[in-house]
Amino acid sequence: MLSYIALFAEIRHVHGTAWFFFTAAIVGVALRPIVGNLFDQRGPFFVLLPSVIGLIISFILICTLHSQWQLILAGVFFGAADGAIFPTVQSWVLKAAGKERRESATGQFLNCYDFGMGIGAYLLGKVIDISNYATMFQVILYFTIAYLFFTLFYARRKA
Repeated sequence: MLSYIALFAEIRHVHGTAWFFFTAAIVGVALRPIVGNLFDQRGPFFVLLPSVIGLIISFILICTLHSQWQLILAGVFFGAADGAIFPTVQSWVLKAAGKERRESATGQFLNCYDFGMGIGAYLLGKVIDISNYATMFQVILYFTIAYLFFTLFYARRKA
């Protein structure tokens, strides 16, 4: 997704894509200490559910992109979500693995993350080849909504 945002903004005649990345980075870094405390106190779903909703808001803003301010706001929501989801899932994996399997769990988690990034970029590129950038971001939005439902289902099952 991040690979294509600048091209999509250019097609929509929205300038200042760097502000999207800058805002996302600042918000993500600023929220990580808070997210860590929330994870420790309330568990992963307390962090993941609002984060996925933030990600959905970000993708809705991107899908309907028409101004630089909208792109910056999308960066705020994306940064908050990304800054919370990655460390929460990583901490959750490490906690579940236990001390004796921590190194193996870290390696597997990062390999899966890298594989997902690579295959995701490839598949999204294929979506662009057969349609356009707007459709690709809509596909991401739909998958993110599906992820929300999977998260809700799993959270209820754990409760």
